[in-house]
Amino acid sequence: MDREQVRGRAEIDDALRKVSSSTTQIRSKKELRNHIIEIARQYGFNVFKNTRFGYEDFTVKTRVKFYRKYGKPPTTKILVIPNCLVRRLCSIYKKWPELGEFLLRTTLWHECQHLLQDPTKFADFSTMEEEANRLMMERMGRPGLVVCVWYFCFYGKAGIWGRILNRKKRLDQGEAGKDIINCLERTYPNLVSSNEYDEIIDDVLWLETEYQNHERR
Repeated sequence: MDREQVRGRAEIDDALRKVSSSTTQIRSKKELRNHIIEIARQYGFNVFKNTRFGYEDFTVKTRVKFYRKYGKPPTTKILVIPNCLVRRLCSIYKKWPELGEFLLRTTLWHECQHLLQDPTKFADFSTMEEEANRLMMERMGRPGLVVCVWYFCFYGKAGIWGRILNRKKRLDQGEAGKDIINCLERTYPNLVSSNEYDEIIDDVLWLETEYQNHERR
């Protein structure tokens, strides 16, 4: 293991230790949903909706439409909480609470950036996403990026973990690396240099190994 790998993994360990004191014991999806709402209030949200539709991420709804229709900021800050995310996040909390808490706070920090944006100053939603991701990376650092990529690649809609488990021919690290690069290019364009790809791939695969081997203390 080279110096950069040691540094990157130490950063992730340190980030998870910092949230350990605020980590709540989660035993059910209902407890997690209540916990998400409690934390989301700290990030500026005040209206919450559940959905059975196929949203894979937290989403701030109606803000752009509200600007277009009325030309002024919304009076409510709506956060949609997808059931599929609650289910997946619940399984992460049960296995590794600190990882679940850090992922939740990283995701909410990204979404709260949308509350501060004026959509009329952006060309399209993609540029709004890029700006929110940039600010998320500034706040949560490299661990925030690695944990998000880990989630998107292994547990998101286009996740590769199911293929690793279910295919007769297991997905090797080379194939997994390609999927991680696709995630970086699709989700974080212009924010991550291609020179960083190999280090991020190593960190993401290391985190997945740690997660699978993790025993709750």
